[in-house]
Amino acid sequence: MKQSGATPGSWIPDRRRIPALGVVGLGIIGFFTLVAVLAPLLAPYDPSARVAPPFAAPSLAHPLGANDVGNDLLSSLIFGTRISLVVGVAAAVAATVIGTAVGLASGYFGGVTDAVLMRLVDVALSLPFLPLMIVIGVFLGPGLSTEIIVISSVIWAGAARELRSQVLSVSQRDHVRAARAMGAGGTYILRRHLLPAVFPLVIPQFVRAANIAILLEASLSFLGLGDPIKQSWGTILFYANARSAFLTDAWIWWVVPPGLCIALAVLSFAFIGFALEERTRPRLHALAPAQVRRSLPAQGPRRGDCLLEIEALTIEYGERRAVDGASLKLPRGRTLGVVGASGSGKSTLVFAVMGLLRAPARITSGRVLLAGEDLLGAPEKRLRELRGDRVALVPQTAMNALNPILPVANQIAEAIRLHRPVSRKTARERALEMLEAVGIPRARAGSYPHEFSGGMRQRAVIAMALANEPDLLVVDEPTTGLDPRIQGEILRLLKRLQREMNLAILLISHDLPVVSRTVDTLAVMQEGRIVEAGPADEILSRPQHPYTRRLLQAARPERLRPPLTSTDRTPLLRLEGVSKAYRNAIAADRISFEVREGEVVGLIGESGAGKSTLACMILGLERPDAGQIRFENRVLNDLSRRELRAARKRLHLVFQDPYQSLPEHLRVREIVSEPLRIHGEPKVEDRMQQALREVDLDPARYAERYPSELSGGERQRVALARAGVLQPRLVVLDEPTSMLDAGLRKDLLESLERLKEDLGVSYLCITHDLLLARAFCDRLVVLRRGRVVERGPVESVIRKPKEPYTRQLVRAGLPEENRAT
Repeated sequence: MKQSGATPGSWIPDRRRIPALGVVGLGIIGFFTLVAVLAPLLAPYDPSARVAPPFAAPSLAHPLGANDVGNDLLSSLIFGTRISLVVGVAAAVAATVIGTAVGLASGYFGGVTDAVLMRLVDVALSLPFLPLMIVIGVFLGPGLSTEIIVISSVIWAGAARELRSQVLSVSQRDHVRAARAMGAGGTYILRRHLLPAVFPLVIPQFVRAANIAILLEASLSFLGLGDPIKQSWGTILFYANARSAFLTDAWIWWVVPPGLCIALAVLSFAFIGFALEERTRPRLHALAPAQVRRSLPAQGPRRGDCLLEIEALTIEYGERRAVDGASLKLPRGRTLGVVGASGSGKSTLVFAVMGLLRAPARITSGRVLLAGEDLLGAPEKRLRELRGDRVALVPQTAMNALNPILPVANQIAEAIRLHRPVSRKTARERALEMLEAVGIPRARAGSYPHEFSGGMRQRAVIAMALANEPDLLVVDEPTTGLDPRIQGEILRLLKRLQREMNLAILLISHDLPVVSRTVDTLAVMQEGRIVEAGPADEILSRPQHPYTRRLLQAARPERLRPPLTSTDRTPLLRLEGVSKAYRNAIAADRISFEVREGEVVGLIGESGAGKSTLACMILGLERPDAGQIRFENRVLNDLSRRELRAARKRLHLVFQDPYQSLPEHLRVREIVSEPLRIHGEPKVEDRMQQALREVDLDPARYAERYPSELSGGERQRVALARAGVLQPRLVVLDEPTSMLDAGLRKDLLESLERLKEDLGVSYLCITHDLLLARAFCDRLVVLRRGRVVERGPVESVIRKPKEPYTRQLVRAGLPEENRAT
């Protein structure tokens, strides 16, 4: 994909300098604070006493001289520090608190609350600062409280608007939706999830407010709207101007010192802001370039048929080797697939090829050659020229890689103009051609990413990556989260584009069966090493390494128990004629089915069938337009808010993406115990530990970790522990294994089955993975465009599907050899 002119994070000062700048800033502010606190002891004179001749020049007795009435200017400056800091910081705190509260409330509650608060913000931002300050100041009269009120009232709106946009984004994340589904109220979510998520943005807002507040305090005092009795840096400037200091030499010692103090205070707050932002946003630590071992022997470029050559590449993270002596070759026009379990080193390999490795990664040996040019030794400027031009990336999170506020065609055109000196018209025409090439009609060029399905967004990202006709396309997990039909379409699209453009494709995936249909050569990675490589057909038919054989076996999960066939079990969940429509589509059309006690029902269908909408309605996150949802024989959509909250103790939702569904700012112990705390349950610690043990996570090892310290499989186990801690009767699983490799998928199924047996849980399993459905579900319900088109026992639906649509799903999702076994 096209990269911007700067690498991620290149605008941030070098991380080694940020702590030093913070120390400098703290030192300056600390000095000013000390001066303010000790002003009566440090000032040689009473600032209001006449102790020198008018306009006295600096001397040993009066280092800054005297003003026109004989007041000592050094004493005035020392006492002025106290007032300027108090007013500036107090106003900044007030503005930040008001802006944060308005931003949180507006972004989370939405509706009328959002409309009213944002109109207030618009009014506040549209009024000019200075006239507004003068009007309010004159109305309230001079004084310190007036300054604080005036300053905070004119600078809160900017923080509110910026924080609101972040809250809108965070409130749609899975971990916030999970908290709502668990029964958490608005106050809890604001305090526990949204405020910690936006707090890194609050710090820069406070720094900005402090800078502006100190300047505005000086401005108000200079205009005579401060307290004329209290000394501040601004009032010193006011009296200097009012008493014609600029007409004499006195301005040098009367005007310059307070001006320098104002400038130093503003600058020091900026320094502190840099340091605090790094502390509150740990990911900034990873933005420094990876260290390359400079002792590597210099070698000249090689020429040959291979476009990409990776030679004995070793990459370390501290003491751990993420890539260990990997060597691969990729000729022009061919496809190389790299497969392996989570943590095998695949993504690190991708970052090395793209030149995107960041500290603490350390390259200790090896080379990465693109057409004979060593990428590891290339300067950053050269890498920026190559990325998006000669080599392009379709990232693992491709469906979230598009800018939500720009039409898709504009984003592709922007990528073209970064590398080609063409007009906007030419770039747009090329963007339209690329959209057509990937199967998106020109009529959709003006659509925004949220108006595209998952498959269309994946196609748009591929179009962006190929817009400048690169030689090498690096594709990281291109089918994750897509249903089998869309997976097949994307892979066939890549093969067609490869033939038409003579592309070399490096395809990274954990899904061995899917990759095997597309690649020419296959390399299997285990713990950073290439354990087997060769033609894809040979490896699939005659795998030599035990790890490769385990991957193939794990890709075909076996059933853990016979399917339940009894129909006399009590219905636990029943949907009766449930319908839901949005402005542009019908998500559910008179859907009816049931989940019985102790049963696993699979809800299958391609993207856009309405599966996730049903999950949200069952948990009460959405309300149906018609029909009833009965749980434990009570109509959920008729319950009061308190009754629904109580019902959610026995309902839980496990989301598809384990990286989004766990809040990064909480430890595992806090995440798992959150449902207990929301509902005021006793014995929180004991039940949290028991829930972790039930999913094979040792509390002693995992309870104090953050999600960033866990693998994808471990994250999803934590999500399961959170789901089971209240011992619910029904758990809704929304694509629980789609982002996990085959081995982790098998482990997760075993954990789900164990919870089912130990706690008597029933499952509604939403999935497009028919291998998973066959191994885990008792009955299947097939959805198409919001309607139930087929239902029945799992083996009956898979072996003898009645509907053409079901047969299409089975052909796309199950290899021929798996349908009859």
